[in-house]
Amino acid sequence: PDQVKLTFKNEYRIDTDGRNSFLSDTQSEIKMTPNFFLLGEYEYSVSQTDYASIDKRQVGVAYRPVKFDWFNALVKYTRLKDRRPDDVLHPTGGFFESESLARVYAGEYSLDLPLALQFVQKLAYKDENILAVNNTKTIQTEDDLIAVLQAYRLNHHLTRWLDTAVEYRILGRQGPGVDHDEKGVLVEAMVYPKKEFGIG
Repeated sequence: PDQVKLTFKNEYRIDTDGRNSFLSDTQSEIKMTPNFFLLGEYEYSVSQTDYASIDKRQVGVAYRPVKFDWFNALVKYTRLKDRRPDDVLHPTGGFFESESLARVYAGEYSLDLPLALQFVQKLAYKDENILAVNNTKTIQTEDDLIAVLQAYRLNHHLTRWLDTAVEYRILGRQGPGVDHDEKGVLVEAMVYPKKEFGIG
């Protein structure tokens, strides 16, 4: 089997409004042992007219055991730098987010259970530094935002043509103007009229 997998994607976009942009995305997967894989991704995009850009760097380790495929896990670190277009203005004359640098530490695992059930748990911690400016770009202010996401999901393969899932999420945020938890439940159903086609 292949020990190294590389995927490259390059795109040059010409928009009708003249906002031409370039996107490059490189992904890699290295098989370190039969059970452990090293994952990496680098994505970069830039607009040639308003200097907006996205710089994403990600590295992770996946555990995919060969002898018992009913369990797998993934941990990853993501660094995302986002620069907004220079011509963006706040609609009421206040401050708007100009640049941000986020560091995300995430982990998840899935566990196959009897009765065609699968349990998935995810945990992510995000530390984000935000630079905000006013419409005239004469005043700058820096803020820090911390977010913690917990997700618990139960998938059920009912029949060959019907899958269902229920997910419970808790999002905690701390920062300027936000210091509370948000909770919610998501219910999904996916119908497969044909093996290659699904409706959800």
